[in-house]
Amino acid sequence: IMYIAAAQGGVWKTIDNGLNWVVLTDDLGSIASGDIAIDPINPNVLYYGTGELNYSADSQYGDGIYKSTNAGLNWSQVATATEVGNRISKIIVDPANSNIVYCSGISGVFKSTNAGLNWINTLVLNTTSLNFSPANPMIIYAASGSGNCLIYKTTNGGVNWFLSMNGIT
Repeated sequence: IMYIAAAQGGVWKTIDNGLNWVVLTDDLGSIASGDIAIDPINPNVLYYGTGELNYSADSQYGDGIYKSTNAGLNWSQVATATEVGNRISKIIVDPANSNIVYCSGISGVFKSTNAGLNWINTLVLNTTSLNFSPANPMIIYAASGSGNCLIYKTTNGGVNWFLSMNGIT
């Protein structure tokens, strides 16, 4: 089973190693895709971040984040563009606790501690990427947007961020 989030084409799913694909998001408010994330504990739970953060003239705006609890059959909006921005670049789900979800995008890094019901901005900075340290999900790296291209790091799950002067360490 694989999912893709196509730039201006929504989320697609295959259950036969890519031989056939089915679109899952044509009825949503936006099919401009930023990212799709699969809950590592429950693969039926998906998060779909809308809006393209590609810094190109034809990038489309999105309308927030959607969540599916049944492998993409149905979706509900868990964050509007007003809450998390209209261009999502990355969504990650804590591998040890499915209630903790992060997203990055044009409006910063946001964190939910209740599986997407509420979001708080933990880093007000245009961010193009977001990743956990493989050793510890409390350590997260965020790459800044176009221009400066800086790496920020938190060691406490997004409570505090600092500029990582030595790259990814």
